[in-house]
Amino acid sequence: MRIFKHWFSILMLPALCLACIPVYAQNSADAIKHKIAAYHKTDSGLVQLHLDLARAYLNVQSDSSLKYSAIAKDLAEKVKDRRLLLASLNLYGQCLADKGDLPRSLQIFQQAEKLTSTDKERAEIIRNQGNITIEMGKGDEAIVLYKKALKYAELANDKFGMATTTSNISYVYRQQGKYEDAAAWQIKAIKIAEELNNPTVLAGCNIQLALLQYSRKLYDDAAMYAADALKNYQKLNNLGGIATANSLLGGCHSEKGEYYKAVQNFMVSYNTNLSLGDVKRISASASDLAELNIDNKHYDTALKYIDIALDNIKKTTIAYTTIKVYITRAKIYTALNRLTEAQADIDQALALSKKGGYKDLERKAMEVLALVHSAKGDHASAFETQLKSNALHDSILNETNSKQINQLRTQYETEKKEQQILILNTTNSIQQLNLNKQELEIEKRGLSIENQQLELNNKNLLIGKKESEIKEKAAEAQQQKQRIIQLNQQAALQQLEIRQRNIYLAAAVLLILAVAGIGYLIYSRRKAEAQVTLQQEINRQQEITAREILNAEERERRRMGSDLHDGVGQLLSSALLTINRLAAEAAGDEQKRLTGQALTLVTEGYDEIRSISHQIIPNALLKYGLSAAIRDFLSKIDERTIKVSLSITGISDRLEEQTETILYRVIQETTANVIKHAQASTLSIQLTKDTDGIDLTIEDNGKGFDVKQLEKAEGIGMRNIYSRVSFLKGTVDLQSSPGKGTLVAIFIPHG
Repeated sequence: MRIFKHWFSILMLPALCLACIPVYAQNSADAIKHKIAAYHKTDSGLVQLHLDLARAYLNVQSDSSLKYSAIAKDLAEKVKDRRLLLASLNLYGQCLADKGDLPRSLQIFQQAEKLTSTDKERAEIIRNQGNITIEMGKGDEAIVLYKKALKYAELANDKFGMATTTSNISYVYRQQGKYEDAAAWQIKAIKIAEELNNPTVLAGCNIQLALLQYSRKLYDDAAMYAADALKNYQKLNNLGGIATANSLLGGCHSEKGEYYKAVQNFMVSYNTNLSLGDVKRISASASDLAELNIDNKHYDTALKYIDIALDNIKKTTIAYTTIKVYITRAKIYTALNRLTEAQADIDQALALSKKGGYKDLERKAMEVLALVHSAKGDHASAFETQLKSNALHDSILNETNSKQINQLRTQYETEKKEQQILILNTTNSIQQLNLNKQELEIEKRGLSIENQQLELNNKNLLIGKKESEIKEKAAEAQQQKQRIIQLNQQAALQQLEIRQRNIYLAAAVLLILAVAGIGYLIYSRRKAEAQVTLQQEINRQQEITAREILNAEERERRRMGSDLHDGVGQLLSSALLTINRLAAEAAGDEQKRLTGQALTLVTEGYDEIRSISHQIIPNALLKYGLSAAIRDFLSKIDERTIKVSLSITGISDRLEEQTETILYRVIQETTANVIKHAQASTLSIQLTKDTDGIDLTIEDNGKGFDVKQLEKAEGIGMRNIYSRVSFLKGTVDLQSSPGKGTLVAIFIPHG
């Protein structure tokens, strides 16, 4: 029995937004190079040519595509073209991902998100961030990003984005072993793709559905979907898609015992990926060949291919594939009785699987670990490990999944047939109406011909009469023509005199207007300079006043916190000592009961005073900085009330004191609002610092509200947030609607 699946699933990681661009032929790339050589300006046209050249090499020569997309990005920054810079960053991020540089790719897509201006652009960039996140082994974070991207795609009515994002969500659920959810999302993706009629998107959806069926061991269905996808990829000359479909077909043939067919498909995939130079794809294809040789007990050949896979996957940061390589090599080492090396590889695989939450890989690693224990003669450990693997397998896969996906597909096919029947009936009705209309048109034309014949007879009678009238009018016209010539000559002389007078008058008027205009411009300029100076002084005074108000507020907070902690807190502490002493000396039961109640009340008061003083002036903020203060604040929230996730990036050093205080207060106020009013189950806080400034995003899945109603009756809390952020010259973007949660996005620039 096979204890490990094939590797081709890594070849179909969620496609980046540009993966649908057709591959250009080499002569097309050469033609673009000639155009660039003949281009002698640095403008948007030159940027577009480099973008076209980078796309021509996409999926053909990854190094060249990376090079020219980087040049396009630099040129777009120089000419300050937002649209082309966004397109360049998008393509450059994809090329970095294809080369395995996932952290840098994610940074590029985060930079690109700041340049977006439409819902469609935001959906595309956030979807690419999700693609990179899943490749880094962060499935739950990827789901959050994909669902956010899907909302923007739906707002933009972007069918391509909706189909791609929905398919990507299905991919993540399949990787997590949630086959029921994966099937439901993939059926949605296929429906949208068929409406869109895009062969690339439909091929990608078929590949994902094939992978899902393969995971469920339905190999005939998987091969059928993979073959459909291969036909589309071959028509599009999409080399990456051709490699993926062949790898998947090879896996299906291998599982069905069709060895020679499997070898043919795997070798096509491997050679195609070598020509692309894509380290991820080369690693996956080499791993497939290694698995095939393991099945046929050619362990030395299998070890050669798995070493190729490991050499390539080390150039990336893809956790999922790395785990698979370790598991496969552990199997080979076990077969070659190199048990120490097998144990080391399987330990690495288990650690990475648990860290990334990959239950399916953890199960496979435990199966191989059982073989290692058995080879060592430790049959008790082998039996225990196999039991754990079986239990994990039962929790992932159950029989209801098969019924679910078949039911969904049957429902979809039924709806599709009903729509086709409705369209056919409508078409027949339209055709019948067209026939009736044509008959009416024929009758109408017959009547029109008869009317035209009558009109022609009348016109012939009138022609003779008009001919005589024309001759008389021609003689009169000749006389009038002579008179007009004389009048025109007189008018020409008069117009010449008038034109000369107008020229003199216009010159005088222009001179007067020029003098007046110059005077007015001087006056306006001085007035504008005075207004600018006055406004600058007003702004400076307002900034000083705002800074003093905030400083006074923080000083008062610190004084109150210190007084509560050092004054009232010390008094309550002394009272606790005294009551403890009284409780110890109490003689009767009644005295003990009363002193016990007093001790409880004073203890609660002391804890409450201590909590209030820490909220007014948190020690973690003063001693350790913003990151520690936020984590300390959030750690006190009961997870049974709301689940909070926190992500802090780029903040390693202390920020300016007022900036830290304002950001902490904003997070504190917003979190309190969510807990009190939103009825949310999850709260996500992301704090990022980069070269442009500081981004703070706070998002919940609560009941939401009408933002326009909030603007009409704005509370004190929101006014505080707006005023504090405005003091730092930042911006606040509040997005919410009833039933769809709330997103608060804050940006504070440097300086």
